[in-house]
Amino acid sequence: AEGKHKEPPVKRSRSLSPKSSFTDSEELRKLRKAERKIENLEKALQLKSQENDELRDAHEKRKERLQMLQTNYRAVKEQLKQWEEGSGMTEIGKIKRADPQKLRQEDCDAVWNELAYFKRENQELMIQKMNLEEELDELKVHISIDKEAIQELNRCVAERREEQLFRSGEDDEVKRSTPEKNGKEMLEQTLQKVIELENRLKSFEKRSRKLKEGNKKLMK
Repeated sequence: AEGKHKEPPVKRSRSLSPKSSFTDSEELRKLRKAERKIENLEKALQLKSQENDELRDAHEKRKERLQMLQTNYRAVKEQLKQWEEGSGMTEIGKIKRADPQKLRQEDCDAVWNELAYFKRENQELMIQKMNLEEELDELKVHISIDKEAIQELNRCVAERREEQLFRSGEDDEVKRSTPEKNGKEMLEQTLQKVIELENRLKSFEKRSRKLKEGNKKLMK
């Protein structure tokens, strides 16, 4: 009948075609992968910066120890020269401890022997201390390098796990739809940030190599 009320047509929600959905999923997967790469690069930069700081500290401390050894060497060489000229001593390494009673006499050989003994003991302790400091600096550098290696392993594991989740369809976020235009813009910005971080990482690695070469020269 003409007077019968007609129901308005039901509006159907717009659904994405399989091709469009697949494209969006691919774009989102690339975007998430790039974002993950940015995160890993930032961590790598932080670790590389810490490694360079440790190398720089070790380099400076090694220079200080080298300068101290050179100063002590010149002082000992001058003392040996004075002793040989003044008292005819030729076997400084066989110095014997003096009787405390004999030390009451001024400018006697016993006083010189006692001073030489303590100087030699002090020199040996200083060398032991510098050797321990050298080992400690090397350990700090190795720890920084190990941290970077661990971060790289974690990154590889995370990428492999993400790839497996995507292939098996267990990653729910990949199924979300994203406007194509916005997705491409976000992807381009993210990739640009990846390039910038990679360039910074290369710069850090170059500085790290220079510091390592400087440390090797000091060790020679």
